[in-house]
Amino acid sequence: LVAPILADASKQSWLDFDHGQAMMAMMIVAADMGIGSGHSAVQDQALARKLLGIPEDRYAEAMMSLGYPLERPLTPLKKMDRRPFEDVVHRGRW
Repeated sequence: LVAPILADASKQSWLDFDHGQAMMAMMIVAADMGIGSGHSAVQDQALARKLLGIPEDRYAEAMMSLGYPLERPLTPLKKMDRRPFEDVVHRGRW
């Protein structure tokens, strides 16, 4: 994900949030299509600019790798192994 460099900190925070949501949505759709994914932060912006041709007024927000699993097909979970809703949601008190 490539984003513009913004001077306004509030707008930058919302842009970061929006990019996170977009990446999550792409990863969910990829999983539904049987494609595995992984995300990572970009620490070396100069290297990202050089390798990807990113202009100076933008930066690499994050990267996502996509691919098909080698050993077995990726399939959505049929039964989630999650804690009960009541154990993780607290209403007005802890």
